[in-house]
Formats: sequence, C-alpha cells, structure tokens
Amino acid sequence: MRCLYAAFFGLLAAGQSVPGASAVRATFLYLEGDARAGELVLRAPEGNVFRCGYDSKTRFENLGEYTGPVALARGTTLELETGPPSVAGQCYARALRRLGTAPSPAIRRTPLPRWTNPTEDLVPRGNLTYTGVVRRVTPEHLVLRLRGGAEQAILWGGGTRFLHDGARAVPASLRVNTRVFVRAGTNLDGEVEAYQIIWGHILEIH
Repeated sequence: MRCLYAAFFGLLAAGQSVPGASAVRATFLYLEGDARAGELVLRAPEGNVFRCGYDSKTRFENLGEYTGPVALARGTTLELETGPPSVAGQCYARALRRLGTAPSPAIRRTPLPRWTNPTEDLVPRGNLTYTGVVRRVTPEHLVLRLRGGAEQAILWGGGTRFLHDGARAVPASLRVNTRVFVRAGTNLDGEVEAYQIIWGHILEIH
C-alpha cells in the first residue's frame, strides 16, 4: 500500500493523470482561491505536500452532505478522487469527501512564559533541517519551496526563534521569496514544527 501511495503522489507531483486511480486519503492544509475555483494544498500520508486544483464542478462532501471548499478545516482527513489533469497538466480534484467525525472547534491557547535555556544557542533543538524559499506565511505555518520544486509545510508558534542577519527578529519581518534555513522537529501530532528560522547575509556564500 505504501508503494501505491508513493506512485500515486509521484504522478501528481509530475502533473500526470492517474488512469483508473481509486480514491486516496490526504490531509487538508489550506486553500488558495474561493468557493468557485482555486487550489487545495494537501499532505500525503508519507508527509509530502502537493497541490490539486478545483472548480465549480468539483464535488465536496462533508460526512455525506454537500458543502463547499471554504467549509474545510485545517487537519481534515479527505478522500480525494482525481479527474483528467488541467490544461497546464496539474492535478485536478473531481471529488473530495471528508472522513471521520467533525473536528472540534479550534481552541486558541495563550502561550505560557517560556524558560530560556542558556545552552540552547550553543546546541539548538530539533533533528530536522530545511533550506528553501518561502512561498507562503500564515499565523500558524510557513510553506517552503525546496530544491527540486517540492513544498514543505512547517508549523511555527511562540517557541519559534526568528534570526535575521544573526540578530533576533519578529515573524512579521519574514517575507515571501526569502531564502531561509529552518531547524525543526516533529511534534506529538506528527507535524513538522520549526524551532529556528534563519535568513539574511549569514546564509550567503562568499
């Protein structure tokens, strides 16, 4: 089954159609568009992020009832059926069905004061590193375009440190199309979470 998923999403990333493909599960991250048309950004079971277009002909089902794309909540598990690719050769969603029970309303938690470990700057946390160009920044995550064109969604929050030219920075100073280095780890939900986001002259090669 893992090989079947890998082959399916490999074809999606290459913008190819999937003849006779059955429905495949994916996790919804966010959308770029409105109720009429746009792109869904999804995460495959293996963790890679991919895009799939939708339009007014796409069928959205929420636990058996028809809804629209704007009703989707981040983290929702979907069953995706693809149709023939678009003119540009990209993935096209023919139907999406939300699986399981409806997610609980999001609770906005106020972060507690964080104790600063004096050795943290010497030995940063996290066992994952990413280098890429910022494609999108939201109050909860950023999306990087990695080498080769793949995309990676990374969570950030009150514990994330931003460094610009070697000095502390605020999240608002991070711009789209900026090349960054990210030190991250996996949280309890299995999602990639950033501990450090670094950009500026410190990354330039002289």
